[in-house]
Amino acid sequence: MSSAIKSMLNLRKSNPKSAIEELIRVVSKLRNPINGCPWDLKQNHTSLIPYAIEEAYEVCDAIRYGNDSDLIEELGDLLLQVVLHAQIANEEKRFCFDDIAQTAAEKMIRRHPHVFHKKREMKEEEIQHTWEEIKQLEKPMPDTNIPFSQGLIRKVRSQSALTSAIYISKKTSEKGLERHSLEEAWKSVEEDIKSCKNDLSGINNSEGNIGRLLLNIINIGIIKKLNPEEGLLKANKEFLCNLSYIEAKLNNTVASKLQIKNLWKEAKMNNMKDTASVNYLQT
Repeated sequence: MSSAIKSMLNLRKSNPKSAIEELIRVVSKLRNPINGCPWDLKQNHTSLIPYAIEEAYEVCDAIRYGNDSDLIEELGDLLLQVVLHAQIANEEKRFCFDDIAQTAAEKMIRRHPHVFHKKREMKEEEIQHTWEEIKQLEKPMPDTNIPFSQGLIRKVRSQSALTSAIYISKKTSEKGLERHSLEEAWKSVEEDIKSCKNDLSGINNSEGNIGRLLLNIINIGIIKKLNPEEGLLKANKEFLCNLSYIEAKLNNTVASKLQIKNLWKEAKMNNMKDTASVNYLQT
């Protein structure tokens, strides 16, 4: 065990406060108007949005490729974002960290009656259905004749386009409102490819056709019960493995377009045989 980790553990043992109380105290000091940190002081809920997203992705990265030490650090960074938002709100006499934690605990109790109220044993599908029913009671939709569509719009408005597309396709399928069968979805992809080719060969380069093509490909993944996000991550990994192979082969030398094209083919064949050709998981 490193001396740094030992020192950290000794500090924890000697500190009678809970870890979360200590983190709240630290953030409060960072936000002190007199002797706090200028960067922390100028932050607000809006300015912190990119950092919350970044930290959430880094937690995912630690889960996929890291170890416990990495995961502890990244979960801590994400928790720091929660405490920062709580501190900002507390300074404005709006709410505090306890309100956030209590709200989360109460929500879990309400949405798990089979656990906390011991009604009866429930199957997983029934649990999911009950969760959605309780959620609707907690956050009823405005009076509208399109509650399902309005719910999707509200859910995805702050998500990335890829995450939104996956969620929309999945929920539409669960609702029994799929646009296409698998065969029809493939036909839509073929039509979208033709539209993209025609569109991009002209002077009007519309993003709409590319978007529709991507959405239909995602829809095929959902129909086949595949995760398009994980599929794209694997494709990115494969691309970077091939790129690393080419970069190592070139070794800072200049190559012609034909040579590079051949290297891409060579890299693909090589990495099909040796998936560990680049230490992607440890970077």
